[in-house]
Amino acid sequence: MRERAPVKVHELAAAAEGPLSPAEGNLLFRLARFCRSGCIVEIGSFHGKATTFLGLGSQAGDSNPVYAIEPDLDPPGLFQRQMEHAGIADIVRPVLAPAGIAVRTFTEPIEFLFLGGSPDDVSVRLHWDLWVSKVMPGGYVALHNTLLHPAPRRLAETRLLGSGNFVDTGLADSIAYGRVRQWHENADSRPHTLGLLTLKRVCDVAVRVPLPSPVKRWGSQVVTALQPVPGEN
Repeated sequence: MRERAPVKVHELAAAAEGPLSPAEGNLLFRLARFCRSGCIVEIGSFHGKATTFLGLGSQAGDSNPVYAIEPDLDPPGLFQRQMEHAGIADIVRPVLAPAGIAVRTFTEPIEFLFLGGSPDDVSVRLHWDLWVSKVMPGGYVALHNTLLHPAPRRLAETRLLGSGNFVDTGLADSIAYGRVRQWHENADSRPHTLGLLTLKRVCDVAVRVPLPSPVKRWGSQVVTALQPVPGEN
């Protein structure tokens, strides 16, 4: 059976505000749990909903540090209270700076990068250009908001899913993800890439259709079931 984050993890994350679906939380938890030799970096932490999944996933694995990069944690103290509520204040390390500034002095090897910041064109491209090159070969990159927002949608299709630089690519609702290809690995097969891009474009259309929540949840589960389980390599 495809692994989901424990119910308790979803309950703890629900205490924080943020646009993250259960399928997206499951993905972040799983990829964080499988980190072994590098840290986890989140660009854009808001109130800490995604950070909670990342921190608890890391805690369930090797407890690798999670660097939560956010220039303005507003209101003050809310993010830290969420980390304490989830029991991960010792794992999560807030970085109060814009991503473009924080990158200048960041030297830790990154095994999992989650780009969840502002979805505008300038921010998306800047964060990608500055941070993705810091991810170690074999590490994962995940990009949020790739359905309703044009900039991350284009970037996901051209520089992640269809670039040949990533393998084990996939989708979890509005998150597109992939593992940085190592020198000895072949790129994902063309049928896999074309199938994934087709699936994504179907999701792009479906997300705009007003459907009952149970139908949307069922659709999310179907999309997840159609793909390989991430984080096993």
